[in-house]
Amino acid sequence: MSDHFNFDKLLNHDSSKANLDYIASQVQDKAEAFAAIMEYALNGDPRIAMRASAVAERITREYPDMIHPFVDEILIRFNDFPHQGQKRNIMKIFTRMSFPEEQLGKIVDLSFSCVDNVKESIAVQAYSMEIIFNTCVEIPELRKELRFILQERQEYFSSGWQARARIFLKMLDKLT
Repeated sequence: MSDHFNFDKLLNHDSSKANLDYIASQVQDKAEAFAAIMEYALNGDPRIAMRASAVAERITREYPDMIHPFVDEILIRFNDFPHQGQKRNIMKIFTRMSFPEEQLGKIVDLSFSCVDNVKESIAVQAYSMEIIFNTCVEIPELRKELRFILQERQEYFSSGWQARARIFLKMLDKLT
């Protein structure tokens, strides 16, 4: 079932939890099958890309290292992803990851860009806040920048964004 072509039918079938879980169960830790899913996630039509990224998110819960070979390409293409669900799934994966130093700066920059972009969904912004916060634990210098954005931008964003910002501000207070 890990054959690349079999994913066409499965990803086109529907976006139900059961279907996405089934696809993820077929891939598991098979690198070649995961690469096929990531091909769909990065290059498929928006609907299929969103579904494939949801499958990747499920797989990386159990096999988090599977995503590492694709991080650089994701970073290059992230802003061109046409579907907010695709972005949401990728950022959710990133909340659970540790990054090598050469990628960390790019991830943090992307996350700050998402937090400060009213066009991004609340979920993408919230996961971006979490990525930055997680990095703040290891790099205390980022705390000030995160705090500034969360405090100064509140009036420009939705109540959902403001609620998440308040949560992270309280968490930042506990770090200092």
